[in-house]
Amino acid sequence: ALLGNFAHPNGLELGRDYFPRQGHDFAHDYLSMSAEDAHDYWQYRADEVGGVYFVDARRKKSFNQGHIPGALNIDRYQDYEKIDPELIAKLKLAGMVIVYCNGGECEDSIFLANDLVYRWQVPADVLAVFEGGMEQWLAAGYPQE
Repeated sequence: ALLGNFAHPNGLELGRDYFPRQGHDFAHDYLSMSAEDAHDYWQYRADEVGGVYFVDARRKKSFNQGHIPGALNIDRYQDYEKIDPELIAKLKLAGMVIVYCNGGECEDSIFLANDLVYRWQVPADVLAVFEGGMEQWLAAGYPQE
């Protein structure tokens, strides 16, 4: 298994803590966003360079069942080789990238945020994690598509 890990181009970094925890919450250094803040940014989203992008870290099936309008889907569990390089290029130039998942105990948004920063070099200072995710978005009565 170790030889396979070393040979694989996307093998695990053995010294990296993939599951950082502080108490019951997952620790991260990204800006945390409330539902209200996420909604404020959502009103100013744009499909242009330098705009605000929402990235849904959930599986494609969950995304298709309902997501924040205008959100892009990067399934945290998909083969990252299949991700459109133009999408990553847009995110690298974004004014703000807000990553979310289901909310609650779901940590996929944090893991995807880490991948965006460390795998694809999206600047960490433009990344935010909306930890409440779809659960809080819908509870607040905000729209979905």
